[in-house]
Amino acid sequence: MERGTWRGYADLALFWTEYEDMIEFTFGVYPPDPNDIPSFDDVGFKALNIGRARINGVDTKLSAEGTAGALELSLSGGYTLMNPVDPLFPDSVLKYRRRHLIKGDLQLGIWKIFAGINFQYNSKMVNVDEAFLDPLVGNMLLPGFPDYWEEHTTAYSLLDFRLGWNITEMLRVSAILRNSFNVEYLGRPGDIGPPRNITLQLHLDL
Repeated sequence: MERGTWRGYADLALFWTEYEDMIEFTFGVYPPDPNDIPSFDDVGFKALNIGRARINGVDTKLSAEGTAGALELSLSGGYTLMNPVDPLFPDSVLKYRRRHLIKGDLQLGIWKIFAGINFQYNSKMVNVDEAFLDPLVGNMLLPGFPDYWEEHTTAYSLLDFRLGWNITEMLRVSAILRNSFNVEYLGRPGDIGPPRNITLQLHLDL
């Protein structure tokens, strides 16, 4: 869609996937020989066939860009709703998945300077292996994790900033501040997301 110096688009997609033999990494004790007495070395993840699964949802995207005098603007955003379940037990959500994802991005540019902001929201992870949450087993595997999970198993938002200079059509330098509010979050058990950091980039198109 175009109007004057502005153009944009909107996209809506529905998805529905059925799995007959879904493979999922499952935490447990897996000795090489089932008759052997297991040791700590036999503890870990294994790809197991969990049977049927269904993942459906909706994905939306909006984008627009244009100019206002000497100012160039571009913005985009999107929302994803996912429903990953066992079709035989619809209330049983597949492990290590989040239902909601929201993304947004805004960039302003004038002459050869540009600045932007990026936003991301992830909803709470609904289901994980119960072994990690057990006070005894969980503390043996990841000391302190059961209590940590109770405090940090929440939705989280990340905000990034960027500033750059298009020196030429081929050369660009930029600085990116990621996780600007230093949010502490978990991608999965034992995987703490990167803290606040600054990246300097020199980009050359050949």
